[in-house]
Amino acid sequence: MTHEVGAGELQTKLQLIEATQLLVRQIVADFVHSSVDDFDGCVDAAFARLGAFLDVDRIYAFEVINGALDNTHEWCAGGVSPEIDNLQAVPLEVCSHWFTRFALDEEVFVPDVSALPDDRRAEREVLEPQGIKSLLVVPLRVQSETIGFIGFDAVRAAREFSAIEVGLLRSLADVITSAIIRQRADEQERRAQAQLRAMTRYSADHALLMDADGMVSAASESWSVLGVRRDDLLGRGWLDLVPVESHETVRAMLAAASEGFDDHRRDTIDVATVLEGSGPAWLEIVFHDLPDEPEIGGVVMCVRDVTNRKLAEQDRILAVQTDALTGLGSRAALEAELEAAMHRAAASGSQVGVLFVDVDRFKLINDSHGHATGDLLLAKVGERLQRAVRSGSFVARFGGDEFVVIVEDVTSFAELEALADRLQDSFRTPIDIGGLAITVTASIGIATGDTVSAQAGPLLRDADTAMYRAKDAGRDRYALFDDCAREEVVRRNEVMQRLPLAIEQGLIVPHLQSIVEIETGRVVGAEALARWDDPVIGTVSPDEFIAVAEETGLIVPLGLQMLDQALALAAGWPERFTVSVNLSPVQLSDPDLAVAVADLLRHHDITPSRLYLEVTESSVMSNLDRGIELLHQLRSLGLLLAMDDFGTGFSSLSMLRRLPVDVLKIDRTFVSGDDGKGGKGDPRLVRAVIGLAQEFGMVTLAEGIETEAQRKLLWRQGCKRGQGWLFGRPVTPEEFQRLIRRHDAARA
Repeated sequence: MTHEVGAGELQTKLQLIEATQLLVRQIVADFVHSSVDDFDGCVDAAFARLGAFLDVDRIYAFEVINGALDNTHEWCAGGVSPEIDNLQAVPLEVCSHWFTRFALDEEVFVPDVSALPDDRRAEREVLEPQGIKSLLVVPLRVQSETIGFIGFDAVRAAREFSAIEVGLLRSLADVITSAIIRQRADEQERRAQAQLRAMTRYSADHALLMDADGMVSAASESWSVLGVRRDDLLGRGWLDLVPVESHETVRAMLAAASEGFDDHRRDTIDVATVLEGSGPAWLEIVFHDLPDEPEIGGVVMCVRDVTNRKLAEQDRILAVQTDALTGLGSRAALEAELEAAMHRAAASGSQVGVLFVDVDRFKLINDSHGHATGDLLLAKVGERLQRAVRSGSFVARFGGDEFVVIVEDVTSFAELEALADRLQDSFRTPIDIGGLAITVTASIGIATGDTVSAQAGPLLRDADTAMYRAKDAGRDRYALFDDCAREEVVRRNEVMQRLPLAIEQGLIVPHLQSIVEIETGRVVGAEALARWDDPVIGTVSPDEFIAVAEETGLIVPLGLQMLDQALALAAGWPERFTVSVNLSPVQLSDPDLAVAVADLLRHHDITPSRLYLEVTESSVMSNLDRGIELLHQLRSLGLLLAMDDFGTGFSSLSMLRRLPVDVLKIDRTFVSGDDGKGGKGDPRLVRAVIGLAQEFGMVTLAEGIETEAQRKLLWRQGCKRGQGWLFGRPVTPEEFQRLIRRHDAARA
């Protein structure tokens, strides 16, 4: 039963994700393979696909045009009236609340239009006549400017919008924004070309006729547009117009022309030259050999000024290769440069080093001082990195607050370690941002590639992996990608590959650690701890697979599967024994969690008060209002709640009275007196937590009790319950069942 439930939910989730990804790929493909003139058709087709997929009532797009909002595209489900003709030149003030959110790149969700407050009356008066019950809109933004929005309307009935629906609308907004940017760029280019044609309307082409000796015998009047007098060309050799480095190429083209092209073939060459009347220019040249036409009897060289096109190409290349914020190399330039460096290293027998640099706690800086300050800080960080590296090293912004340094001709790791030290030293002096002194640190990952097997992509990933090892070790340090790190990557990939099958086949099972009364040692329950012994990759620790499960979203089906198994075991115990099950932070964001827990309690016909669900304080505090709401939903089922790791996070004590918590678990670092980082815990914190729990009518449970001295101290301080190796390590369900029987026999 357990296996079928978990597998079905997992399969449904995977199918939905695959269908969503396929839809996004199809929409993107339509835009990519279409011309700019097909923009409207692509938007309409995308809306129709999205509407059918999500079963929404209306999908629409608005653009900011001449300081107002125009409804430019609309799709409606059957039976829903279109509104596009009624929604033109809508004042921006009507949606002022939306544009405030849009400026933060946030979506707007209105669950109940009729419940909009009076300060948004203008908004309500526009939406209600359209029959809208609820809506979701996301912005269309180009750089920092909101140019419009797209959205969903619920007309037939009010509704919520899932994370997948929000994500799809976000993806569509990104695609449409890219198409608008492309459309604007194409329009600008068309406008520039029209202006150029207007200035050279007499002729955009310039022709020369050369005789058998290669001398110019005739020239078109249009050469004056290039600042070249026709008479100055006559009698000169054509090579005078072409730079020396292009002579051989032009000679080859001229020879091919003399042999004759077919009607559909024309070879061209772009050459850089200096025109006597106008200076540097790019000319596109094509030859036509017309010896059989008596009026011509020679070779015609047609020339077009393509300087503007070449400069635009160079600007586009520069824009792609340069990070706009820092002026460093872009990610695209980084990948190209690293590939080139690897080729050079292979040819010279040297090594290439990569340093992956991540600014520590950059999100905190953004949240505290704003994104504008964060952007200025990143620009300053880029400057310091550029100054710290040796000449010839390539520095790029990888994205966000991540930078990469490429070092060629590396002789040893020690050389790269010395560079990492210099990079970190460059941040010791605070960075001044408009009078605000900000001190930052960086975590750096180092990797090298040999000349035989290394590739650019894996080398970057290796350096990135090493950087995360540096962060895990405490930040503001560097780490090397060595054999140990490589084994970690291989192991993580193995776990990621095997985890879905392990969940489907029920290979992850609960082991049980006794929970006892500290005063008497009497067993009162057990905590269910996930254990995985895989037939292919061996025993996998919880630290390994829980992290992967949270990252991939598999923690939701895995968590329910563990709860299902734990309740099935507890149903076979005497009524006085409880079972505790941990909830992942990811599960706390699942809106269906309370319903699923209620279903499992009914299915196993177990008294709800025998179940303790454990949450960490950091998972609740990360979204306090939502966390409190969910805890109340769970608590209303009659089960009990325990807060794990209390005191190790960042909650304020005033928040504790708002939480419907029955048990405070004292972290093992307080019990053992060792905080795991070389420091010592303070026993006074234990007394404080126990006293706080007593004030709020909560029970305290201490983790990690290993000695009799610790047990006695906790009992004297008023702690009621505990668990740890002193009372027993986690055991299989069968062993715990035998423990219960022995416990009952001893009591008898």
